[in-house]
Amino acid sequence: MVNVEKDNLLMYKLESIYNFGFIALSLGYYENLMSAYDSNNNIAMNPETIKHLGIVSGLIRCFIEYLGTFKIV
Repeated sequence: MVNVEKDNLLMYKLESIYNFGFIALSLGYYENLMSAYDSNNNIAMNPETIKHLGIVSGLIRCFIEYLGTFKIV
C-alpha cells in the first residue's frame, strides 16, 4: 500500500468481496475491523510519537477477534 486511496480500496475488497470484517473509524467492539491510518480522525498519539514509531501513510490497522475455542494438545 502506498496511500490512503489504495488502503481504502483494499479494505473495500476485503469487506465487500471476501466478507472479512468491516471498515471502521476506530477499532474495537466487533469481531474484525479495519482502519486506514490517514482516514482515522481519532488517533490518540501526538505527531512526534507517530514519527518516532514510523507510522506512515499506507498502513492498515486490523483488529481480529477469534470466536471459538482452543484445544491444547
